[in-house]
Amino acid sequence: MKKIITMEHTSNDHPLDEAHAAAAKEYEEKLLHPDWVLVEKHFGVPMPQDLKDYYANPAKVLQEDFYLDTPIEVEGKKRIRVCFFSKIDKHSTEWTSDSREGLEIFLDIASDGGEGCYLIDPKEPDPEVHLFILDTWDLLPTGLKLSEFLSNPRLEEDLEDYDSIL
Repeated sequence: MKKIITMEHTSNDHPLDEAHAAAAKEYEEKLLHPDWVLVEKHFGVPMPQDLKDYYANPAKVLQEDFYLDTPIEVEGKKRIRVCFFSKIDKHSTEWTSDSREGLEIFLDIASDGGEGCYLIDPKEPDPEVHLFILDTWDLLPTGLKLSEFLSNPRLEEDLEDYDSIL
C-alpha cells in the first residue's frame, strides 16, 4: 500500500513543490491528530472506538488508494475505492451540516478520490458507511459497517482491472 503524502525535497525544488510538500505535511499532521473532543461535542456522543483505534495507528490511517469489496453494488460495482482518510476536525462536521438537510448527522471519514466521500452516523452502534456523491447529492449505502470498512482486506485493484485481464 502507498503511504499518503511522503514527499522528499531538496533546495533545488520548485517553490510550488515546496508549498505542496508543506501542505501535505500539514494534512498528515492533522490526520494523525484527530480533534475527538470537538467532534464528540458536536455530535453529543463518543466517537466509535473502532474509528479512534484506526486513527491512532499511523500505518493504517495513512494508507491511500485501495479498494474494498462490498456486499451490495455501489454505483454498479461491488468494489469501492478509498483514496484517503479524512481529517477529523471542524471541517469534517461543518460541511455536512452546511450542505444539505439530513447530512448534519454524518461525519466525513474518507474520500473516494473523485466526487465522493464516505460518511457515518456516529450516534449509531457500528454505523453503516455511506458514499455521498457531491455532484449528484446521492447518498448511497455501501453495505459495510464501520468495523468492516476499517478492517476488511485492502485490495490494490478495481474489479474492472481484474476483468480486463481475464
